[in-house]
Amino acid sequence: MAILIQKPLTFSSCKKLACMRFEEAKILYKNKQYSGAYYLAGYAIELGMKACFCKKIKKYTMPNKQAVNNVHVHDLNSLRKTCEFPPFPPSGSTNQLMHVSRYIHVNPYSARLIGSKEEIEQYPYSSFAQYIGEKSSELIYPEKVLELFSHDSSASKDFVIRNADYQQTLERVEYTYKW
Repeated sequence: MAILIQKPLTFSSCKKLACMRFEEAKILYKNKQYSGAYYLAGYAIELGMKACFCKKIKKYTMPNKQAVNNVHVHDLNSLRKTCEFPPFPPSGSTNQLMHVSRYIHVNPYSARLIGSKEEIEQYPYSSFAQYIGEKSSELIYPEKVLELFSHDSSASKDFVIRNADYQQTLERVEYTYKW
């Protein structure tokens, strides 16, 4: 009878596993295996949170037993609390939802992955085209965001494009400050 000895999880091993699971999720998504992609992407997030927990443990210190037990779960909200991450944003905040949606869709422009803000709607790795009604998808549900613009996709598009330069400037300032 073989005895299996499991190696302890470390920051590096959790991070490596998280990256591997995320790459696998991207492959599944690319091959239209959405359910498996969703599952592995969630698992990658879980492993990333566990990596953060491992990083917080100081060498030669006994971690809190309850915290260690709490990190051995597959519940992101419980992991968030154990890892002392801030709460997930409330979904009821109208202004916040508008700006989070804008932030996500303008990211390719802010990061200079595309040359102009007019290219945002053609960026292939974005759901912006679904949010402005130019494409449809079984995975994207833009209704909640479009409600904020009285279901007017052109008003949603204008809001994103109008704030793109501002967001790009904020990104530049943030990274200039870090250096």
